Amino acid sequence: MRVDKPPFNDVNVRQAFRYLIDRPEFIATTLDGFGTVAADVTSPYDPDFDQSLHRDQDIALAKHLLAKAGYARGLTVDALHVAGG
Repeated sequence: MRVDKPPFNDVNVRQAFRYLIDRPEFIATTLDGFGTVAADVTSPYDPDFDQSLHRDQDIALAKHLLAKAGYARGLTVDALHVAGG
């Protein structure tokens, strides 16, 4: 994400995207199961990784965060928003 450009320059939008995804399903369907849920922190292979951390999908919270950022009616992004074109 280009965090220096809208809409991702708003921390609420970035947080919303973290809560939108069903991480285990994402890994199973897009990575063919070859991945590990790491909850947006350091690698689970790091000896100091805190195994108690996790982030579950929470659509209601994601909608709340988007509304807080001014996107109560929704937000559409494309690859250019994410890649920074």
